[in-house]
Amino acid sequence: MNEELDLKQIVKCSYQRKTILITIIILSIVLGMLYTFIIKKPTYQVTAQILIDKADGSIEQVVSSKELSQDKVKTEFDKTSKLIKITTEMSNQEEALNTTNQYIEKLQTKLQEVYDLKTFQIIENPEFPQKASNINYAKDILIALCIGIIIDGAYIMLVLSFRGITNIFEIEEYLKIKALGNVNLDNKKNKKQDSYTTKNEKIANQLKRIQANLMLNKDNKNPQTILLTGTKIGEGTSYITNNLAIQFAKLYSKILVIDTDIKDKTLTNIMAKKGSAGLTELIQTNNVENIEKLVQKTKIENISILPVGTAKIGEEAFLTETISNVIEELKRNYNMILIDTSSINENVLPISLTSIADATVLIAESGKVKQEDILKAKMEIENVGGKIAGIILNKTI
Repeated sequence: MNEELDLKQIVKCSYQRKTILITIIILSIVLGMLYTFIIKKPTYQVTAQILIDKADGSIEQVVSSKELSQDKVKTEFDKTSKLIKITTEMSNQEEALNTTNQYIEKLQTKLQEVYDLKTFQIIENPEFPQKASNINYAKDILIALCIGIIIDGAYIMLVLSFRGITNIFEIEEYLKIKALGNVNLDNKKNKKQDSYTTKNEKIANQLKRIQANLMLNKDNKNPQTILLTGTKIGEGTSYITNNLAIQFAKLYSKILVIDTDIKDKTLTNIMAKKGSAGLTELIQTNNVENIEKLVQKTKIENISILPVGTAKIGEEAFLTETISNVIEELKRNYNMILIDTSSINENVLPISLTSIADATVLIAESGKVKQEDILKAKMEIENVGGKIAGIILNKTI
């Protein structure tokens, strides 16, 4: 897959994480203020310039000798202009001034003694420093702000470099798998029975488009049994199944949802009576005659559910012909059957179901699903002769 980043992706990623980015900027400024106002110790600088009448090369050694400067005074001797430049930096203002004056006195005595100078003129007198030379509040805070911006940029690049697939166009362009559509993140979704159905009109319209793409697929028109599975746990398969069933219920009078997620039982817990027998009992007893007694009507018109059940069985039990017989029996009585199951990349159960269903729909979470997750799921489906209707990109922002 082409990993080049465009400006649109960067802007979108930045907007999605604006709270984090703003927090980084604020923290950088606060740390910059703490450093410049509290941590940073001020130093005071005193300068002076002296003009002499000799340019002997050995004068430079005398000027910078430790005997005179004691490593507290920095000096430069320009032989061309015969100028001695003196700089003293210390944490105490008065001490810096006194040290400079003492140095000048010692230097004058030494040079006149050795070189018999006729000119020793102070052309820049040392003055008492009023401000610290190393303190610039605006500059320090600006630097801190720039560091914050750099950190923000690095953070965005890091996020984008590890991002998963973020739009349906990537799916079709790079993976050559039909994209049925995307579903936006539903911030109001919860697991209460009456409110698990989305109230978001935009999401409902997205599901209508997905429904149309499913039913009008030229390679597999009007599938009667549709299996919905994720590439990994937590991608919202049950949420999509529930809300897609509602869309189909507007077209058909008899819609059945089969919950095969024997671990989480999400739709069973939401749509069925607590402790209901169901699919696992049918498989355990290998008896399909009492199917209709186990199917329950839901609060939503035209939708029924076959719960998971309470019998303890392993995933391998779904490899028998019983599940196939159950589906064939139910197809006689329902216009559309939606099968909710666990992640196909992490469980055996969906692999057996995909060989039975007329069409399999992959649910992938935007920004988190990787190319290899989808390709692995595709391989699992095709290995057992399943038909991939396409992919739904869920939780897009």
